[in-house]
Amino acid sequence: MGPVFSHVVSNRWLHMEFEDMQNIDPETLLRRNQAAQTLTRLGFPVSPATLATKASRGSGPHYQRFGRIPLYRWGDLLEWAEGKLSLPTRSNPVVSTERNRPSNCQK
Repeated sequence: MGPVFSHVVSNRWLHMEFEDMQNIDPETLLRRNQAAQTLTRLGFPVSPATLATKASRGSGPHYQRFGRIPLYRWGDLLEWAEGKLSLPTRSNPVVSTERNRPSNCQK
C-alpha cells in the first residue's frame, strides 16, 4: 500500500456527482469538514461539530489523526452512517375509530 496521503482528497471531492460518490474507494481519507459535507450530500445530515462531539465521546465513526487533523476513512463513515438507520417501517393505515374505542365506552 502506498503512502496514506495517496488517499486524501482535495476539495474537488465536494463537487463530485452523486453517482460518482457511490464508487469511491473505501480507503479514501477525508477531513472532518469533507466527511460531514459528503455524508450530508448522500442523505445522512451531519455537521462537522457533531462529528467532533461524537469523536470526543467515542460514539462517532472511527478516525485517525495526522498531527491535529482528524481523518476519516470513507468506508468507516459510510458504515457508521448506515448503522444509524432504523429498520424499514411503514405508515400505519388509518384505523377505524371502533377499534380505538376503549371497551368500557358505549356506542
